[in-house]
Amino acid sequence: MTDLAIEISDISYSYALADGGQRKAIDHLSLKVEKGCFLTVIGHNGSGKSTLAKMLNGLLLPDEGTVTVMGMDTSREEMIWDIRRQAGLVFQNPDNQMVTTIVEEDVAFGPENLGVPQPQIRERVDRALRSVGMEAYAQTAPHMLSGGQKQRIAIAGILAMEPSILILDEATAMLDPQGRKDILETVTRLKEERQMTVIWITHYMDEAADADRVVVMDHGKIVMDGTPQEIFSNVEEMERISLDVPMAAKIAKKLKDEGIEFSRTPVKIEELAEKICQFRS
Repeated sequence: MTDLAIEISDISYSYALADGGQRKAIDHLSLKVEKGCFLTVIGHNGSGKSTLAKMLNGLLLPDEGTVTVMGMDTSREEMIWDIRRQAGLVFQNPDNQMVTTIVEEDVAFGPENLGVPQPQIRERVDRALRSVGMEAYAQTAPHMLSGGQKQRIAIAGILAMEPSILILDEATAMLDPQGRKDILETVTRLKEERQMTVIWITHYMDEAADADRVVVMDHGKIVMDGTPQEIFSNVEEMERISLDVPMAAKIAKKLKDEGIEFSRTPVKIEELAEKICQFRS
């Protein structure tokens, strides 16, 4: 049995334009993601991140190449529901995933469409709401919730389908800093509790600090791939493709230019502060 959750082999994808032309969004991209990995995908707007997200559960199919999810080829129509059961996608705007007028009914929508027996649906809904700390809002109308609460419900709706892979496409883009932090902490905890594979797609560099692996996209290609420390220590390359780095890595770069060496590039402020205190002691 393979240890890969996702295997992408030389895929390309183009959007049709109104003038009859095409815009290439994914350009001969290959990627392997191991089961249980927390992978963050970063890149500027138009780099192909969201297109890639939609290809990971068969919402879009590649023009060339193959996408395999838990051993299943997304191009095989008879497998598409099994693929979407395994790979749950959370969108940027949670309102796009709200389909009912009561929170618990919304969370139940996915498993109902998968044909899960009713008693199991009740258990899944309760468990999913507890997982995201929203059990007290089961009877609430979604439109009464804050943006962060709606995003938690959107995540609960995916969790109720019991996927092996959780894909979040700019899921914190509409939230304030505290809301972003809360959602990231929730997903990180769920990843550990459920041994899930997480694909976290974002343009916030600080959200990549706790990832196992970071992939950087530019013009539909993967241009960098490594640990957060490996990626964010390369400040010049990130700036070349118009991307920032976490503040801790930026400060560490300036200190390095002044002759202060770090054995490992800090990517979080707490880590940077600890290393600076070590130098002073």
